[in-house]
Amino acid sequence: LEKYIEDMPEAQKNKKVIYYLAGKPEEVKTSPFLGRFVEKGYEVLLMTEPVDEHMIQRIPDFEGFKFENIAKDGIHLDEDEEKVRKEYA
Repeated sequence: LEKYIEDMPEAQKNKKVIYYLAGKPEEVKTSPFLGRFVEKGYEVLLMTEPVDEHMIQRIPDFEGFKFENIAKDGIHLDEDEEKVRKEYA
C-alpha cells in the first residue's frame, strides 16, 4: 500500500483516498468501472484474492487514506464532474 500511495497522482493524494476494485482477476482487469479512473490517471488497487475484500472491510483506512470501492455509486473524481451532475439533476 505504501508503493500504491507513492505512485498515485497528487490530485488523488490530496483527496486522501485509495480506490479499489475487488473480484476475479479476469473481471477486474476488464471492468467498465476502471475507464474514468484510468482517463484521469488515478491509481486503482485491483483486489483479486477472496481475502482482499474481507480485509478491506475490517480496515477503514491506511495511513490516513480511506478506501473507496469504485464499483459503488457516489464517487466523485473532481469538482467539475460534481457541478455537471448537479446541473443535469
